Amino acid sequence: MEKKYQTKEGKTIWVILIFLTVINLFMFNERVLFLPYIAFVIFVCAMFLSYEFKINEKTLSYQINLFGLALIKKEASASEIKEMYFVRLRDVPTVLIKPHKGMRWKLTKFTPSTYDQDLYDFATEHHIKCTKLNGYEPGMTEQSR
Repeated sequence: MEKKYQTKEGKTIWVILIFLTVINLFMFNERVLFLPYIAFVIFVCAMFLSYEFKINEKTLSYQINLFGLALIKKEASASEIKEMYFVRLRDVPTVLIKPHKGMRWKLTKFTPSTYDQDLYDFATEHHIKCTKLNGYEPGMTEQSR
């Protein structure tokens, strides 16, 4: 059974960076003209990033999309995962997945909000080492604190 989770990039920081870039375009127009335009395009595109995470019976997959097109796809089977860290930061669960090879995955603020419990169940089912940090408890919600 496949479980699917999604989230989108926060807009606040990107709006602030776009605003600062536009100010830079008007104030420093005579210097290195193309760099602020490149930054502007990157910041606008970053506002439309979305993330998709799937839990299958034996694999985890992670995908970063821009305007619905897949930019980055990662997939790892249970045997390729070295360890998972479950952290509670400001009452929001964050999961760090560390594979044997490659970069770690950081998962936070996905909907539905049961992604951390489902990942914990996946890790225990496949005997993956789990480290709980900062008072994290599986199944703990904001209402139960």
